[in-house]
Amino acid sequence: TAGSGSGCWAYGINSNGKSTMNAFYIADSWQATEALRFDIGLRHQKNHTNYIVDSGPGYPDGTFDPRITDNRSKTSYTVGADYKLNASSGVFGRYSVGYNMPTFDNFRENQTDTSKVTQYELGYKLRNGPFDLFATAFHNRFEGAKFGGVGGKPEVNTNEATGLEIDGRYRTDFGLNLALNATFQDTEIVTSSDPASVGKNALRQPKMQLRFTPSYDFKIGGISSQIYGTVSAIGDRFNDNPNTVTLKGYTKIDAGLNFDLGKVIVTISGDNLTNEHALTEGDPRIV
Repeated sequence: TAGSGSGCWAYGINSNGKSTMNAFYIADSWQATEALRFDIGLRHQKNHTNYIVDSGPGYPDGTFDPRITDNRSKTSYTVGADYKLNASSGVFGRYSVGYNMPTFDNFRENQTDTSKVTQYELGYKLRNGPFDLFATAFHNRFEGAKFGGVGGKPEVNTNEATGLEIDGRYRTDFGLNLALNATFQDTEIVTSSDPASVGKNALRQPKMQLRFTPSYDFKIGGISSQIYGTVSAIGDRFNDNPNTVTLKGYTKIDAGLNFDLGKVIVTISGDNLTNEHALTEGDPRIV
C-alpha cells in the first residue's frame, strides 16, 4: 500500500464475464478454364458479451463499473484468383476483408470499437525440380488500431503496410537443403487521434525479418538423421507511435539434430547459441 503523496502507483481489478461467439462460414472454388481458378470465402460472426469489472480507483472497492452487455456481428470475406502459367509456375491474387472484435481487456480499457483489416495480395509461385519459390507482394490497411496506457483514453490509429514476402527452398541430391523466409515492409500511421503519430512507422513493426535455415540429411548406423541451423535477423522497430523509442534489431542463431527412430523422432536443439541480447519491449505507459 502507499500513503498519500508517496508517489507510488497501484492498480488492481476484480472482474467476471462471459463471451459467446457463433459463426457461419462457406467457401467454394470455380475452375473457369484449365489454367484459371477462382475461389471465394465468407464468414458471418455474432458475438455476445456480458462483463463486469471493479477497478477501484486504485484497488477494487466493491463497486462494479462498468457493466457491459454487448452484441455485435460482422461479415468477413475473401476473393482469390490463381492462373497457371505452365506446369511449374503460376501467379495469384487475393482481396480480403476481416474484423477484430473487442475482448474483455478492450472493454475494460474503453477500446470498444470493432477493428477492420483490408488486404491486397499479388504473388508468383514456382516449383521446378529442386527449387520452390513463393513471392507475395501485399498492401494492408488496419482501421482501429488502438494504443494507450491503463485507465487513459486510447489512441486510435489507421495503419497501412506495403511489403514483400519471400519463401524459397532448394534441395540437392546429396542431402543439403537451403530454406529462406523473409518479409520486407514499409509501414505508416496514416490517421491518428494524436497528430504527433501521423506519418510515423506502425508500432513494433520491423522493416525486415529474415530466417535462413540450412540443413543436411544423413544416416548414422542406418538411422535417418538431420543437422540444421537457423539464422534469424529482425530489424529495428519502435516501442511507441511517435517513434521516439527504438528497439534495436538483433540476430539469433539456433541449431539442432533430428534422429528418426521409426515410431519415435528424437530432437536435440540449441537456442540462441551466441547468447544474443536485445530489447524486445519497453514500458508502454512511460517512454
